[in-house]
Amino acid sequence: MKRPDAGFTVPIGSVVVALIDPTPGSELAFDAWYGRDHFYTAGLAAPGVFSAARFVATRAAKALRRPTDSGVAGDPGRGSHLALYYVLPGHDDERVAFATEQVALAAADDRLFGEREHLHTWSYEPVGSVQGAGGVPAALALDRRYPTLTVILVDLEGPSVDGELLSRWAGTDDDPASGLCLRPSYEVMPSTWIGPFEPARRRLLLEFRDGPIDEAWSTARSRAARVEAAGVARVVWGSPFEAKVVGVELAADVF
Repeated sequence: MKRPDAGFTVPIGSVVVALIDPTPGSELAFDAWYGRDHFYTAGLAAPGVFSAARFVATRAAKALRRPTDSGVAGDPGRGSHLALYYVLPGHDDERVAFATEQVALAAADDRLFGEREHLHTWSYEPVGSVQGAGGVPAALALDRRYPTLTVILVDLEGPSVDGELLSRWAGTDDDPASGLCLRPSYEVMPSTWIGPFEPARRRLLLEFRDGPIDEAWSTARSRAARVEAAGVARVVWGSPFEAKVVGVELAADVF
């Protein structure tokens, strides 16, 4: 009989990355709608979705964002609410059909919150992952509920360099507890905040950590700088986020 830890890990087929902001003045209503309704009915309940979590970028977190002048993202004061959904392989079509149906049902029941904007809502697929000392496999990171998530967008400097990117990014003493390298697959909703990019070159580095957000961000930036210094990829945008605790409302002025 195999040991319980002998390679048994649920596979990630795709990751839906949803960065959605409410219109100013409707922050609390959006948070209640998304956290009590949409996150579950159109997200976590969809076929193939096996894990999901929400994160927020407060005003203090946004002040740490770098670079601020790349032209990749819009107003740095936006981009407050992030949700991640892990999907099993082969279930993308089912998930999209289910979510579309649920949105239509919510609209018919007058449960659809209109005062929101999709800043960047894409489906990504894994390129590689990292698991630091004491961490969990990337597929379990959302359920582990790490308090800090860092998100860094990079553009590859050449074709077919994913292997070099992963070798520069992972396997070092400052590896995150858990991390994922993702590449864009398709746009889920028309997105307005992240500017046009070449999907073949764009990569998304997610790092989950315990500890203070400023320390996590400093380490993530140093790791990305090593990748950039090696000429493998160019860092185009990054931001730290904090885990959103279910049932805890955040005042609108923290954003």
